[in-house]
Amino acid sequence: MAPFSRDCLSGKTILITGGLGAIGKVVVAHLLAHAAQVAVNDFVPEEDAQRQIAEAGWPLDRCHYVDADMTKPDLVKSLIGRTVDRFGRLDVALCHAGIVVSGPVLALGSIPQKKKLFNSNFYVAHPAGSSGL
Repeated sequence: MAPFSRDCLSGKTILITGGLGAIGKVVVAHLLAHAAQVAVNDFVPEEDAQRQIAEAGWPLDRCHYVDADMTKPDLVKSLIGRTVDRFGRLDVALCHAGIVVSGPVLALGSIPQKKKLFNSNFYVAHPAGSSGL
């Protein structure tokens, strides 16, 4: 089997949720290396996202940050619309949003912290799926 060409994703627009997490950053870098246009979604302040994108050296003409809380269906729909507005199309969505905790869940402490972890990892799939992602 031949290796992928460097431009095998040219003309394709890919949206990745959780794109600024550890795994997401690796995926984004590979997508950009193969000439994709990438809408990077995460739930961090715009200024922090732009700093991370600049530090990674991702090309701004093919990489665009789109913030949205993936547990909120109206924001998920907006995410899709803003991606299409920026790149003119959406070909692929990679749903990687979630929260990872290193250590026992019971050690999280408060009920609100546990609810946030649960909601982010359990409920995020429903709005994404029902919105067409």
